[in-house]
Amino acid sequence: MAFESFTDFITMGKHGFYIWLSYGSALIILLVMGFNSFRQPKIQLDKIRQRMHREQQLKAYQQKKAEQRSQSHSGEAV
Repeated sequence: MAFESFTDFITMGKHGFYIWLSYGSALIILLVMGFNSFRQPKIQLDKIRQRMHREQQLKAYQQKKAEQRSQSHSGEAV
């Protein structure tokens, strides 16, 4: 083994703080990236569902408005 004790392994010859900080930072970044990669498809699907719902509402509103116009124009001709 390269180190005489576990404490020497942790301190890494007085460079332990920087080494373990680097490992910790890398681990946190990888965990965040992994979490986001699993969450992102759900977010995108939710956005697509919301957009489709808004488009359906807009289409129904436009059809209703067109029907009202056709009824009001047919009422004037009588």
